[in-house]
Amino acid sequence: YYRMLNGQPDLGDTEFVYPSIELLKEYGFNESYPATDYAHRTPLHSLPSDTILALEDAGYLKEIQKQYPTKKYISYIGARKIPIATARQAHNFELLYFPRLDGNTRFYHDFLFYYEEAREYFTSTVYNHQFSTRYEYYDGFIGLMILTMTIQRVISNLFKIVVERDFYDLATLRLFLESFGVPFVEIFTTHQQRMLVRNLNILLMKKQGTQVMYDILDLLGYDTFQLTKYVLVKQHRMTGDDDAITPDIKPVFVYRNVVDEDGTTHLEIDPTSTYDYYFVGVDMREDDIRLVDVTSENAYGYEEVTTSDPTWIEDEDLVNKLNQTDFNFIETKYADIAVNIRMQDKLFETVYLARLLLDNYEQTDRILITLAKVSDNSFSLLEVEVFMICLMCKWNWMEPEIIRKPSQILAVLGFDFQEDLRRIKEEILAENEEWKRIHGEDLYDLDLLEYFKSAVFHTPQDVNDFYVTIRDLEAFLSYGMLTTKDVDVYHAYRKLYNTLMITQIDDNTYKDNYGDPVYRYDDYLKELNIELWHFYEKLERADCLDYINYIATKFSTLFEDTEFMGLLNIGDAVLIEGLLKILRTFKSLTID
Repeated sequence: YYRMLNGQPDLGDTEFVYPSIELLKEYGFNESYPATDYAHRTPLHSLPSDTILALEDAGYLKEIQKQYPTKKYISYIGARKIPIATARQAHNFELLYFPRLDGNTRFYHDFLFYYEEAREYFTSTVYNHQFSTRYEYYDGFIGLMILTMTIQRVISNLFKIVVERDFYDLATLRLFLESFGVPFVEIFTTHQQRMLVRNLNILLMKKQGTQVMYDILDLLGYDTFQLTKYVLVKQHRMTGDDDAITPDIKPVFVYRNVVDEDGTTHLEIDPTSTYDYYFVGVDMREDDIRLVDVTSENAYGYEEVTTSDPTWIEDEDLVNKLNQTDFNFIETKYADIAVNIRMQDKLFETVYLARLLLDNYEQTDRILITLAKVSDNSFSLLEVEVFMICLMCKWNWMEPEIIRKPSQILAVLGFDFQEDLRRIKEEILAENEEWKRIHGEDLYDLDLLEYFKSAVFHTPQDVNDFYVTIRDLEAFLSYGMLTTKDVDVYHAYRKLYNTLMITQIDDNTYKDNYGDPVYRYDDYLKELNIELWHFYEKLERADCLDYINYIATKFSTLFEDTEFMGLLNIGDAVLIEGLLKILRTFKSLTID
């Protein structure tokens, strides 16, 4: 029984299953012996875990289980493999395996909590050991009752779920948002959807002010974005030469003949020929609005904004209202997003964090995270980083080549972990002491030594904390070069910067399982994790963006002190349009 749960055949079962050599090679395992040499070939249950998981992901294990229905252990070879110690120590009716997906954390914890409560109740109060030996289906019946009680309690808990709005699934989140007239945006993560749902009452209560839109961006994790609102301007058409030495600019007044009901004719201003209507974009929080000419950069033509909007009804009522109402400008429902970030900071973050994961491959390969959108299995930070690089290359039509030739590399940005920090600290102190003896002052700000920390990575938090150290060290060295008036001090800081903040391409980083160098990131991914490589190979380019955003959001959550990990695709039209749908909904609520 325990061997079966561990994905191993029975002790008396010597007729092992051997997948074809061609299939194994396709999924990254090179068999060293001929196909018929079963005495030396590797059977299915002894294959490496990454190969087995790739076969399971491709559906091969289900097919082979159908071919060998009596070999029940095949069902437990992959993700459902249970360690023998775990199964042996488990209590009666205890759950050994329960699939967990991102976004279902509340359901996962609730189900396990109520199941354990029900199990404790039945095993301590109801279960009768004598009945267990007397009736064949007694244990099965008790298991069914435990499960039934669990489901009943989960359903009863739904009333609390509704009050707290921590719904289990995306379908309910969608229905809830749409019932309030708030669009459901597919590209948002489950966490972002939950944040909207749980705060919807507060957002609707504050809908009359512009602050609500900044609150929405903050909830969704896009607080670095800036918002623009568009006001509709009614302005006299002007005539004259603005470039003349003495400008003669005058407003245009065009009149038309109007016949009254009694047949009398009189003149009145023709608004369609006298006024220009156009939109002006201003900061969302701006109250003192400065109107600009229709030719200004932040002015937009009337048709340019309204033509593509099916909800802007250009009928006689609207035309009359615009023509007959006296106004300089009026608020409209239109809003837009401006993404203003320092590209230098963004590049520093993405490059140095990536290098941190790659250069410390022996440690970061042991830190596991889940990517439920990809698989039920966990992956290491190193595998996910290389997977991300491959996705970015495919999305941007780039070959995932690893540049190795010295002639192609000027310098590689990244903290140089190969340097002997202890030796450098000693050299800094010695140089500083000698400089101080001659010049009477310090060469370095010795607070610099606080950044010399040992790099140990056991958790994502360790990675985050060391990245913060690298970021602060870079800022410290840059500030020292920027503020000094002594060229020798500048060169001292510059030398230290080049020593610590520029690394080298290391052949040990990119190598296959045989120790040979690899020259492409997709080949490196294949060596690291055959399941991720297989997923990447099947993925169409058009689908890469969703997974890039998904992983970037995952990284931004794991590494809490990063600012731009969630903005790898800053110009992603799908993401921007999704945000605009939400923001325009609330912007409409602020307008009469």
